[in-house]
Amino acid sequence: MGVAFFIASEREVEGLETNVNGKAFGQTSDKALSRVCKAAGINSLYDYVSQDPEELRELLEDADVEVLETLPEEQWFAPAEGLAWTETLSAYLRANPEAIKNGAALQADLEEFASVFKELQRHEVRWHFAVDF
Repeated sequence: MGVAFFIASEREVEGLETNVNGKAFGQTSDKALSRVCKAAGINSLYDYVSQDPEELRELLEDADVEVLETLPEEQWFAPAEGLAWTETLSAYLRANPEAIKNGAALQADLEEFASVFKELQRHEVRWHFAVDF
């Protein structure tokens, strides 16, 4: 089982599945993703990752990791920001197919992300990326 990124919405939108694939991003090294995002002139995917502090505390404690007293608050982003991010990265990957070895798989994830962001925007619901292990 690998890592996958998915979109967590601030509230549920009836009929919207936010747990899209996201596996290509999980299978790409942090360094490669950050490099491509920087080259595209956008924030890193990791700038949009957040989690409920209590869920994070439980996860860290279960992994026997020392937990800070105060964990960061969960952050939420406007869907327009997510849509702009996916569109910019997608355009960059189309223009620079040699930029990253699994660009086609990343494109497929980006298309799924964009469709979710469009629905979240339509319903005015904020989001962040979450990680599934």
